[in-house]
Amino acid sequence: MIPLIAIWFCTSIFMLFLLTTIFWLWMLIDLLERKNFEDKVAWVLVMMFLCIVGSVMYYFLVYAKSKVIRKKAKKRKRKK
Repeated sequence: MIPLIAIWFCTSIFMLFLLTTIFWLWMLIDLLERKNFEDKVAWVLVMMFLCIVGSVMYYFLVYAKSKVIRKKAKKRKRKK
């Protein structure tokens, strides 16, 4: 009989792999859908070679910044 800890460990590893893959795909799709983005090829290469590390870098350096900029633009439009 397989110990319960082994089942838990395998399930945890699988879930971690699944979540990181979903995050990587989410960032890659966001990158490919951007229209006016000069460094698209460079970021695709970074994300392909560095996988999850590249996705985290893209999230903090590009995605989160653009999200903040969009929120500020919406606030300005509401004030006018």
